[in-house]
Amino acid sequence: MQIILYTSEDLPKCLEIFDSNCPSYFNEHERFEFENFLKENKFPYWLVTEGDKIVGCGGIYISDTDFERAEFDKEVGFAWGMIHQDEHKKGYGKALSKFRIQFLKENFPDYQKVLRTTQNTNKFFEKFGFTTYKFVENGFGGGFDKYVMVYQKES
Repeated sequence: MQIILYTSEDLPKCLEIFDSNCPSYFNEHERFEFENFLKENKFPYWLVTEGDKIVGCGGIYISDTDFERAEFDKEVGFAWGMIHQDEHKKGYGKALSKFRIQFLKENFPDYQKVLRTTQNTNKFFEKFGFTTYKFVENGFGGGFDKYVMVYQKES
């Protein structure tokens, strides 16, 4: 397994991974927002690969570069992380999460580290030291509750 930088040529594969996770983990209307995030290419984004196969993707955002949903003045966090539905529970999500935590710790030591997720994955992120800061019932719509989680320390 490797984690490599995303390029614009990878857009179709990332959209395929997104689609594989609908409607279990994402609302279908979020696809447009995800696609725009990748096309704007403002923030670091990576692919999780196994051999020549892309099995997942995920990146970060930085609040002081224009993120309207920030909870804190200096905030960085996970953005659009996902593993292809067929590849869940194989350790790829764990590896991607650890990689992004390390990247944030090394590059943004003075920033609050945050992620926004749903009731489907909040327990997964607790294993990495994230705790719920704010809860919004149906915050993502379509029956998806929003958990704003803050990194405390690795468990």
